[in-house]
Amino acid sequence: TQSTWADLAFDLLPDGDYLESGTFIAYLADSSILFIQVVISSVGAFSHEPGISIKHVRDQTHQREMAVKFSKKDIVLEDDGCSLRLKENAFIYNAATNSYHVTIPHQSGNTVGAIDLTFAPGGPSVKAGDGKVHLGDNGKFMRNVFPLPRATVTGTIGWIPEGAKK
Repeated sequence: TQSTWADLAFDLLPDGDYLESGTFIAYLADSSILFIQVVISSVGAFSHEPGISIKHVRDQTHQREMAVKFSKKDIVLEDDGCSLRLKENAFIYNAATNSYHVTIPHQSGNTVGAIDLTFAPGGPSVKAGDGKVHLGDNGKFMRNVFPLPRATVTGTIGWIPEGAKK
């Protein structure tokens, strides 16, 4: 089925476990791949510390990655429930165009380079069933929604040369 605006909203539970993440994948003109993930979680590696991880893969021997953790107080959830800021890093949803604008400046501990990309729909959004993967009979679940499959990606990446002083 097609996902809806409500499927995109972050759901930060004050009294339970949660793991909210957004993954953005860009296939670049040089055949490399850029993975960007923002994670807000009460469990796991980013427990109570939101984070951003970036991985750039050219081939099996040329990869670089970084991960930056933030304080929970750094989370700014916009009124639409779908847009998120972690300090100067922004993951902004545009309902009019059904797109995400991802801005990650070099200054935020980013060792890959300044990122300013827009992910626009390349096809209809997708979710399996109600978009929830149930974790046993305890009422817990995780959402599995693909709002922008095969996204068209535009924008710029200000690469930091590999081996350069950060």
